[in-house]
Amino acid sequence: MGTRGVGLVVFVGPGLTSFEQLAAGAGRRGVATAWVGYPYPWLRRVRAHAFVPRVASASDVQGLTTQLRRLGSHRIVDIQASEYVLTDVVAAARAAGVTDALLAELERRLRLSDKLVMSRRLAQRGVLVPPALDAIAHPAQEAVERLGTPLVVKGRVGNGGSSVRIVGSAAEAAAAALEVGVQGGAFYEQYVEGETVSYSASYLADGRVLHDAVYVTERISARRTGPPDRIRTVAEPAVAAAGRRVVGALGGAGLVNVNLITDAAGRAWVHDVNLRPWGTLLALREAGVDFAADYLHVLGLAGRDPDAAEVVVGRTCDVFPSAALAVAEAHPVTGFTFFAGQLPRYAAWAGLGYVVAELARTAAVVGRDRLRRGRSTRA
Repeated sequence: MGTRGVGLVVFVGPGLTSFEQLAAGAGRRGVATAWVGYPYPWLRRVRAHAFVPRVASASDVQGLTTQLRRLGSHRIVDIQASEYVLTDVVAAARAAGVTDALLAELERRLRLSDKLVMSRRLAQRGVLVPPALDAIAHPAQEAVERLGTPLVVKGRVGNGGSSVRIVGSAAEAAAAALEVGVQGGAFYEQYVEGETVSYSASYLADGRVLHDAVYVTERISARRTGPPDRIRTVAEPAVAAAGRRVVGALGGAGLVNVNLITDAAGRAWVHDVNLRPWGTLLALREAGVDFAADYLHVLGLAGRDPDAAEVVVGRTCDVFPSAALAVAEAHPVTGFTFFAGQLPRYAAWAGLGYVVAELARTAAVVGRDRLRRGRSTRA
């Protein structure tokens, strides 16, 4: 039975792939959704209408407040927003008069979106994290002397690795801190040598994990940003244990994605935590876990049994639509044939509208790439 009219999930921002996946998955299950672009280019706004019934745009806190009121503040059960706009979202939600419970949840996410605050919180609770120093309180030279090189420089606000630099000297560290610390400041973090692995989970307010998955990612294209092209679920007890300790330190309820590094001694170091959906959320559906349904269950919008499925270890999953795009960039016909093979199951999980929207985006990206190559050849 659908849940339209019971509650509303609002997505705010310029359009993260992970948010689009979750929005499409929620809509596919009959949950009312809306998107407020912040900002939203008109072409992307048109595209979003394929899988989100209500799409609007705002350019400041006042405009966002107005849009939330128009949607019905009392109906909104969650607002998903990227780290970069969370401060404005909290201010708008407060002004719009959302429920106390939702406002408290948004404020929790805002506090923990500060990556240095998160690192310190985890360290205090016994989670293994790389030693870190605030770039404001500690000069770059001191960071190099205490933490060594190579040195990781991170923005305190960021996502997708966009605010991370690895440097080899104090001068480079100081310059990187200025570059990545434009929004919220920066900090220095000790570099940990090892293999990168991811942990994702859905969890309840009592710290209980509904489902989780450990996986490694692979990028088969030249693209450096966005979701990976392929993932493989793995059995890593140390990583799973570290991820669950992270969940126990978070408070609240919802979804979490954790990035870790396993060193030569088998220890799992937590180096990034994001309290929001992730770009491989739908791909993990291929491995047996429906995290979109778990999310709705946490919100009270779905009555599914949270123990209905467990992740299948050793499953290789092509990330939609990144894998098809990676193939199409080299061989368009093969890539779109590959896309057609993925279409039925992703349409079943996220709806035909979302799949068609991604097909259009993939065609646009491949077409633009071919046009650029043609111009380069003629030159």
